[in-house]
Amino acid sequence: MKKLLTAALALTCAFALTTSAVAEEKKAKKAKKEGAAKKNKERTVKGELICAHCALGKGDSCNNAIKVTNKKSGKEMIYFLSGDAASALGKGKGQKVIAKGKVERKGKGKEAKITLVASSLAVDKKAK
Repeated sequence: MKKLLTAALALTCAFALTTSAVAEEKKAKKAKKEGAAKKNKERTVKGELICAHCALGKGDSCNNAIKVTNKKSGKEMIYFLSGDAASALGKGKGQKVIAKGKVERKGKGKEAKITLVASSLAVDKKAK
């Protein structure tokens, strides 16, 4: 009788562990899908248009970039521009701009290069 009870208890524990592992796996897959959808979403970035080569010394030739300062943390982020609208305003001259497009991140940490594939680029008329 003890062996039967022990076997039943062991099977119950194994079943519980298996179902919880399957549930965690499903949650992880769902979160991954939502993260992928968020990455492919078009974003709006407001900041200062600069030349990545002249102002930052990045790259071999002039390339527009947007310098964005986070209001809460005060950290600066640089979005390198690419795509059809990247050179719509000419070379970066320190003017405030609004860019729309998809963000692509390559690398990790401080060496990460964040590229905005711009679908539109316009001067921010509301900026001071």
